[in-house]
Amino acid sequence: MKLHHKSYTPRDIIAIAWSRWTININYWKAWHARLLALEHVHGNYEKSYAQVPELCRQIEASNPDSLVAWKFDTENRCKYLCVAFRASLDGWKKGCRPLIGLDGCFLKGKYIGVCLAAIRMDGNNGMFPLAVFICRKDDGENWDKFLELIAPKLKKHSLPLTVISDRAQAIISSIETHLEGCNPRSCFRHIFKNISKWWKRDHIKRLAWATATAYKKIHFERNLVNLENAAVGSKDYLMGIGPHLWSRAHFDTIYKSDHLTNNFTESYNSFILSEREKPVCSMIIGMSFLMMKIMYDRKLESSTWDESGVVPRVFKTLTLYKVKQNDFVTHPSGEGTFCVRNYTGQHWTLNLNNHECECCEWQVKGLPCVHAVHLISHLRLPLTHLFLSVKAYRSSYESNIKPISHESDWPEGNEIVLPPTLSRAPRTPKHNRIKGHDENETQARNMKKCSKCLAFGRNKRSCQGGPIKGGADTSSGATGSTRASKRGGGRATGKGVGRVIGRGVGRGASGRGVGRAGAGRGVGRAAGR
Repeated sequence: MKLHHKSYTPRDIIAIAWSRWTININYWKAWHARLLALEHVHGNYEKSYAQVPELCRQIEASNPDSLVAWKFDTENRCKYLCVAFRASLDGWKKGCRPLIGLDGCFLKGKYIGVCLAAIRMDGNNGMFPLAVFICRKDDGENWDKFLELIAPKLKKHSLPLTVISDRAQAIISSIETHLEGCNPRSCFRHIFKNISKWWKRDHIKRLAWATATAYKKIHFERNLVNLENAAVGSKDYLMGIGPHLWSRAHFDTIYKSDHLTNNFTESYNSFILSEREKPVCSMIIGMSFLMMKIMYDRKLESSTWDESGVVPRVFKTLTLYKVKQNDFVTHPSGEGTFCVRNYTGQHWTLNLNNHECECCEWQVKGLPCVHAVHLISHLRLPLTHLFLSVKAYRSSYESNIKPISHESDWPEGNEIVLPPTLSRAPRTPKHNRIKGHDENETQARNMKKCSKCLAFGRNKRSCQGGPIKGGADTSSGATGSTRASKRGGGRATGKGVGRVIGRGVGRGASGRGVGRAGAGRGVGRAAGR
C-alpha cells in the first residue's frame, strides 16, 4: 500500500486494510507497515544515522561557517547532532531583538529521541529556528552540550541576551552555566498551570495574569495583593520564583520585549511536525527546506513594505491607538516633556527625548503607548525601536540558506555510526491524549442522555430501565430483563418507568422489580436483597 499523505496513522491503515481487502490487522502490524512506507519515501533509519558525518560535511560545503557538530558514544552509536545555519545566525544578529526561546519536542520516528531548539523572533513576532539539537533525551547533559555549542554564537549580538524557557531545572542550570549574564525569563503559562492546579477558582486566572501583565510596579503590587486575598499562598509562590522572571513591571527596559510566554517555541514544534517522524538526515534536510521557504516568502513579502516605516504588526497596533487619541489632551512642559490627560482627569508624564511614559509600556515594549501615540501622531520622529522597523526586518532575512544535495548523491563515508538504542517501552500505546489538570475529563460522558429513561450518564444500549410512555408512571408490577449482581442481589427492568430516581424492592434471586407509582416517583432498577 502506498502512503499518500503524511497524516496517515496506524488506525487509518487498519481501516483501509479492512475496507479494501477485508483484512483485519492489529495495531503493531499497521505501525510497521506505515514505517516501511515512510522508509520507502524518506530512506532507511539505520542508513540515515550512518550518513550523519557526511550530512555535516554537505552542510559545511553548501552553507560555509554554519555550526554543525555531532558525536557518537563508545559503541559508535549516534549521541547528538547540532545544526545552526549561518543565514539564521547572521539574520538574528543584524535585525532581531536579542531574544530567544528554548524548548524541546519528541521525535516520532523509529528511534524516537528529542529535538531541542533555540528559536528567534523577528520584529513582526515571526518565529524562526536559530539552532536545533537532535539527541536521545531531554535532560541536563544534552542541554549543557547544546548551549555550550551555540553560546559563542549567541554572545555575538550587540545587546545582552534574553532567554525564555519553561521552568525545567535542566534548562535553568544550563543557562546559568553557559549563558551567564543573560536575562532569563520563565514562561508564565507554565507558572499559571501550577497556580490553577492548586487554586481552582475561575477568577484566579484573571488576577494572576493581571499581576504578570502590569507594567507599573504599583499596579503589580495591587494585583498581587488581590491575588493573595483570593488564593492564600500564591504570593509566596510567585515571589519565590522571582518577579524579574515573569512580571513585566520588573523586566529590564533595555531588551524592548514584553513577552511572558514561550508560545513561539511551541509554534515551532508544530511547524516541524511533518519532519519529526523522518530519518535523521531527511529530517534535517526537510527542516532546511521549511526554513528556506520562510526566508524567501518573508523576504518577498517585505519587499512591498515602506522601508522607512514599521512592520505590519506594529503599524496595526499604532493604528488602533490612533483611534483613541481624541480621548486625551496634551499639556507641554518643555525640554521634550509633556503631560497627557484624559477626560476623567487622570494624567501621565511623557519624555519624548528618552522615549519614556509614566505608564512604563513604552520603555518595556519599545513601542509607543496610547498616550505617546496621541502626542506624536503628527510628528515625523523615529519613536519606535530599531528592531521594529522594516529595515531591520529585511536585514534579518537578507541571507539565504543554500540547498543540501540529496542523500543518494553523497559519497560513502569511512565512519561507522550506528543508530541509538531503541527505547520504546514494550506496551500498548495510549489511545487518548493525557489531559491537563484544568480539563474536564468527564464532560463528554456527563452530556450523554438515555432516550429510554431520560437519565444522564448512559445511553439506551446500556440502560437497565424501561422506556417512558407519555411521561406518566405506569410501571406497577412491571417485569423485564434481569441480571444478578455480584453481591447476590438482582436488578429488574420494568416497562413504563418514569425516571430512575424512585424506589424499588427486589424479591428473590430473579430480582423481580416492584414499582410504586406516585408523584415524581418511578422505578428504573430494583435493588435485590
